[in-house]
Amino acid sequence: VRMSLFLEPGRTFNIVFVNALRATGDARYPLIWGVISQWTVMVGCSWLFGTYLGFGLPGVWVAFAIDEWFRAMLFLRRWRKRKWLPHAQRTHAAAQAAGETTANSAQGALP
Repeated sequence: VRMSLFLEPGRTFNIVFVNALRATGDARYPLIWGVISQWTVMVGCSWLFGTYLGFGLPGVWVAFAIDEWFRAMLFLRRWRKRKWLPHAQRTHAAAQAAGETTANSAQGALP
């Protein structure tokens, strides 16, 4: 339970920021960094703490927390530097174009 006190805020942070980035149209960045981080930070630290240093399952939980917080800081950095903005502008333009097409189609269908 004590380990969860450190783990859960990082996980919550990730959930919020991954979904915020996805909502702007920037879904690829969290996907790529999530895979990279889980396979390097989490697996590597799990081996280091759990097996090599002999901490076992608690070492794996520490590795899990490190991975969550590492990704949280990456996504926070992405958000603060506004690197998601071009994706949001493209998504907004595409949604407007689709809305105009739908509105024009609906107007043409009226008698």
